Amino acid sequence: MDGLSTREILQFENNSNYIDNMRCPSVWGGAIEIQAACNIWNIKIIVYIYSVSIVMSRKHDYHKLLDKLYEQLYLLYFNHCTKDSFACYENYVDNFLFALDYHFKRVVDIHFKRQLNHLLKHYMQLIVYTRNMYWGLGRKMTAYLLLYKLYKYYPDHTIKTLHTIYDNHHGSWCDLKYFCNFIAINYNNRNHPLILCFVDKANSILSLKSNSEVSNIQKWLPRESGAYAWLFHKLWKRHGNNMTPQLFRKTFIQNSDTLINKRPCMIRPGKLLKSMMSIIQQHTIFTPEIQEKINELNLQWQHFENTVQKCGQNRADKHIIPFLDLSNFSDDEAYDMMVWAYFISSRSLVYKRIFVSTSISNWFNFESCLSLYDVACKFSHVWKQYGKLNCVPDVSLLLLQQSFLDSQTDTNMNEFTLVFLYSNHKYDLTTIQNLYKLWTYGDCKPNYTFWNFNGKHFYNDVYDGFNQYIDLYSGFYCSTFDDLINGQYKSESNMRRFLNHLNGISIS
Repeated sequence: MDGLSTREILQFENNSNYIDNMRCPSVWGGAIEIQAACNIWNIKIIVYIYSVSIVMSRKHDYHKLLDKLYEQLYLLYFNHCTKDSFACYENYVDNFLFALDYHFKRVVDIHFKRQLNHLLKHYMQLIVYTRNMYWGLGRKMTAYLLLYKLYKYYPDHTIKTLHTIYDNHHGSWCDLKYFCNFIAINYNNRNHPLILCFVDKANSILSLKSNSEVSNIQKWLPRESGAYAWLFHKLWKRHGNNMTPQLFRKTFIQNSDTLINKRPCMIRPGKLLKSMMSIIQQHTIFTPEIQEKINELNLQWQHFENTVQKCGQNRADKHIIPFLDLSNFSDDEAYDMMVWAYFISSRSLVYKRIFVSTSISNWFNFESCLSLYDVACKFSHVWKQYGKLNCVPDVSLLLLQQSFLDSQTDTNMNEFTLVFLYSNHKYDLTTIQNLYKLWTYGDCKPNYTFWNFNGKHFYNDVYDGFNQYIDLYSGFYCSTFDDLINGQYKSESNMRRFLNHLNGISIS
C-alpha cells in the first residue's frame, strides 16, 4: 500500500459503497482497516493468520469448515517433520488442534459435533499410521509431535492412542527412550504425564517376567549412566518392589544385548542401500570381512524384497516411469527414494528403467541388477554422473514427451503413470499444476504421482483432492508402494484413499 492514496486503494475493492458497507456491524475489517489503524495511532500491528477460520456465523458454513479441517489433516500426513521443518510443522499442528477444540466447545449442532468427533478419531488414527513401520509411514519424530500436541487438548484420547500403538505393535519399544527424550529436549520437561505414562506401561510389562514383550523392552532400556540416565532412574523409582538401582539394572538390563527380538524387524530400506554404497565407495579391494558384510546386506535386502513382493501382484499392468531427483544426496530420505524408484521400475511394463531428472535427463537400465550390491553399484555410477546436477522436472518431462513424438507411436497415455520421487526439490501446488499442464502430446495425459521424501520444506498448499489424474503420496514403507502399484484405491481421491487407510486402524 506504500505510496498509494486511500482513493486508489479503495478502487482495488471494486466497490463504490465500500465505506457504507464497512459501517455495518456484521462486516469484518481487513488489511485496509489495519493499515488505517497503524496510521492513526502510530502503532505496529502483527497479524497471525490461522489456517482455519475460527468464526462460523452460519450453519451452512460447517461443511466448508470440515472440508478445510480435513485438508489440514491430509497435509499433516503428507508433510514430514524433521529438524529442518520442525517449527513449521509444530505450528501447523497447533493451529489444527486449536481450531478443532474451539469448535468442539462452541458448536451446539449435534450432527456437526459428531463430525468433529470423527475428525478427532482420524487424528488419533493418523498418529498410529504415522508411527507404524510395517504398513504405515514409519516416521518417528512426526508421530512423537502429533502425540505430544494432542495431550494439551485431549489427554484421555492421547493416553488411549499411546496404548493402541504399543499394545498392537504399531511402534517399537525404542520409543521408550526416543519419545521421552523428545519431550525432555524440545519442551524441557522430564516429568510430563506422557513420560510417566510410558514409563509405567514399560514397568507393567517388565513385571510380567514371562511375557514375550519383556525382551523387546529390555533391548531398549536406558542404562544407568549416559544421556538417558535420567530415564533409567525414573523407571527404577516408579517400578517399586524396593529394588536398588543396581538390582534393577541386573534384573532387567544385564543380558539385554544378547536378547533376541522375536518380532520381525522392518528395516528402513534406504539404510541398506546407504550401507552398501558406502562400502563400494570406500573400498576397492574386498577383504573377507568386507565380503561377509556385503553378503549380510544382500541377505537383508532379499528379506526386504520378499516383503515387497507380497504387496500384490508381481508386475503392474501399466507403464510406470519413475522420475528421480538426485540433486541432494546427503540425506537418508534420498536413499529411500532411490530404493522405491528401483522397486517401482521393477513392477512397471517399462521394465527396470529409471528417468533421472536433470537438464540432460537420461534413462538408466537396472535390468541386470540381481542383488543389493548390483543396485548399489548402478546407483553409485548414476550419482557420479548426475548427482550434482539440479533437478529440472519440467525439462525432463519435455524430453520424455519429445521421445514419444520422435517415435511417432499411437500411445494411450492413460496407461502411463509418471512418478516424481523427490527429497530436495520443492513441489508445491503451483509446480504440480504447471507440470500437469505441460504435457500436450496426444489427446490425453498420463497419470501423475508425486511421492514426497522431502523433510526440508513444509507444504501448506500442495493438496489437490479434485484432480483424478494427480496422486499425492508420502511415507517410507510398503503401504505407499502397495497403493501406487496395485491401484487399490485408484478410483478414489487422495483424501478418500488417505481416510481408507486410517479407517483400517482400530483405536483400543
